[in-house]
Amino acid sequence: MNRHFIGSGKIALLIIGIFFSLVLAEIASQIVFSKFDTKMQRIKSLPNHYYQASDNAYLTYELRPVFYMKKKGKIIQINKYGIRSSDNEIGNSEKIGLLGDSVTFGINLSQNQTISSLLQNKIGSTAKVLNFGVPGYSLEEIYHNLVIKNKIYDVDEIIYLMNLNDFAKRDTVYEGADASLYRMYRTPLFKSPWLNNTLNKKERP
Repeated sequence: MNRHFIGSGKIALLIIGIFFSLVLAEIASQIVFSKFDTKMQRIKSLPNHYYQASDNAYLTYELRPVFYMKKKGKIIQINKYGIRSSDNEIGNSEKIGLLGDSVTFGINLSQNQTISSLLQNKIGSTAKVLNFGVPGYSLEEIYHNLVIKNKIYDVDEIIYLMNLNDFAKRDTVYEGADASLYRMYRTPLFKSPWLNNTLNKKERP
C-alpha cells in the first residue's frame, strides 16, 4: 500500500514537473515571438510592403491593390484587382492565368522581367497573360486565390508553375514557403509550437 502510494506520488510529481516545463517553455516562446512580432509589425508599416490582410480565411494575406514602387531600377506594380499587372483592363481576348508563388510573382524582378511579362511578349496580343502568383502561397492558397481572381477575369486557360514547397501545410513544421510573412497576419495562440517549427526549419538541410 505504501509502495503504491509512493509510486503514485512520483507520477504526480512527474506530471506536475512536465506541466510547469511546458508553461515555462510557452512563456519563453511568448517572449521570443513578441520580438519577432514587433519586427514584423514594423515591416508591415513600411511603404514598400505590398501585402495586406485578406478577408478570405484561407488566404490570410494577399497582394495590396493599387501599389506601385520603383526601387533601384526595378518596378513592382499591382493593379486594382490585386494581381501583378501594369493595367486594370480585363478585355475580351483569350486569358491565361499563371498560378504559383514567389517564382510566378517574380519576386526581386522588375515588372518586365516576370514570367508573365516574358510570356506576354512571346505570344503577343493573341491572349492576355495574367500573373496570379503570390509569394508564400502553397497549394491551398493558390487554389483559393484562383477562385477569387477567376470571378474577375474568367480565364480560358491556366498554367501552374509548380514549386516543391507548394506542398507545405500551414500550422505544421512544414509551414509554407514564407512562414514569416504568413505569421505577420496570423498570430498563433500558443507560441511554443511556432518556435519549435522555426527551430526545426533552421536545423533541416
